[in-house]
Amino acid sequence: MKKLFAILCVSMLLLAACGGNVEEPEDVTITIPAYMFENDEDRDAVIDEMKTDGIEDTETNEGGSLTIKVSASDHQEMMSEMEDSLLESYDEIVGSDDFQSLQEITHNDDYTELTITANQTVFNDSVDAFAVFGLGLTTFIYQIYDGTPVDEITVTIDLEDHETGDVFETIVFPDTIENPGD
Repeated sequence: MKKLFAILCVSMLLLAACGGNVEEPEDVTITIPAYMFENDEDRDAVIDEMKTDGIEDTETNEGGSLTIKVSASDHQEMMSEMEDSLLESYDEIVGSDDFQSLQEITHNDDYTELTITANQTVFNDSVDAFAVFGLGLTTFIYQIYDGTPVDEITVTIDLEDHETGDVFETIVFPDTIENPGD
């Protein structure tokens, strides 16, 4: 899962870097937390790939996180594309026959809170939690690339029963990534 994240990170940065070569007066700093990499070699491979593709401003921080700087215009373009992709994934999951318990996904403006309306009975007897985990992870990645400071990144997902409106489960990222199974 973490290798997939590293590949997604590089892909999104490459898309942004290809947006143009116009010099911008401002850079946006993005820090990818150390726990998003399997190990130092995984992080180093991401750095090497970025450098190969022309992204030179990378720095490994104490503790193993990775800081990247991109121009403001590249960042804006990247975030617009990521938001479109995020919203499309929400729609696809709700419309999919594969995840029959999930009925609606709403979010706040900065994507720190998601509410997923679900049929609790069907959810409890399905593998739909995998889709919820995927939604949490992609929303978490969105915040990383939005430049949210590492210690402030959080996504809270409330699973709400479609009949009662009661929240039957709450999942918080990055806790779920840092402490799987807790």
